[in-house]
Amino acid sequence: MKPIDFTYRFDPSQPIAKEPETADEAQRILEAGNRLFARWTDSCLRDSGDTTGPNSFIVPCTPSDLGMPTPEGLATKQAPFAALLGCSDARVPAEIIFGQVRNNMFVVRVAGNVLTDEALGSIEYALHHLKDSMRLIVVLGHTGCGAVSATVDTYLNPWNYLANAPSRALRSIVDQLMAPVRKSADAVRSVWGPNASDMPGYREVLIETAVFVNVVQAAYNLRLEQEQAGRTNVKVVYGVFDLLTHRIWTAPPDDSKATIREVVLARAPTSLEEFEELSVRVALRMARRVGKAAIARKEGPHA
Repeated sequence: MKPIDFTYRFDPSQPIAKEPETADEAQRILEAGNRLFARWTDSCLRDSGDTTGPNSFIVPCTPSDLGMPTPEGLATKQAPFAALLGCSDARVPAEIIFGQVRNNMFVVRVAGNVLTDEALGSIEYALHHLKDSMRLIVVLGHTGCGAVSATVDTYLNPWNYLANAPSRALRSIVDQLMAPVRKSADAVRSVWGPNASDMPGYREVLIETAVFVNVVQAAYNLRLEQEQAGRTNVKVVYGVFDLLTHRIWTAPPDDSKATIREVVLARAPTSLEEFEELSVRVALRMARRVGKAAIARKEGPHA
């Protein structure tokens, strides 16, 4: 491994970047930030003699980004351009993986990134009170989600419900995740057939399919909320953070070792039919990946 710098830099000689004026511009900023972060983490894993890749991950910032008071001695006004619903997992810090500084993102984090009333209320607060700067809503899940895994295990063995979620508060999370898990099980059966649960790797396929379906479902519901509220200038997008590649996917990559693919956030589906099609597509991708892995394990490393 080689040394890499992770730096927040304020340079008074450089012009201060303008805040995004449109939802599409806000989306491009986040996508570019994640691409830079992913390439930086790739560089960390290279040999110390390798000169390719960035030597530093530099995030430009302003005095207000650093928390400095205004000339009038007041605290900086809150002005995020994106609200994010994400998981509480400590390995997925939103501002860092998107290459952002403070005051750019209004982050709501809850286990399993479930859209609880409190989470929705927090997002509604941002959209109502910070509407001058808000442009985008992001729903972000991550691979290997513990809350989704616990819900899948409960689905596969209902007798373990109380063991997987021993308190009422934990059960409330599992209960809300059960719908996307069931939807994912239906999608996997559509790919592998009625005996899907007997296939090797079924649990893995179901977990990772449910991670994506859960994110898409939350994005779909949030889009409906904004549509009903008449907010046409705020866009809802979604993605899943891969803990291994550090990239945001909108569907599992066909190759589990993929690192080059372009980072893109996807818009929320606009219909139940589109949601259904996305669920099946994700299940198909996951089934292919697990199938390739199973073949590789069977043939061995020298095949």
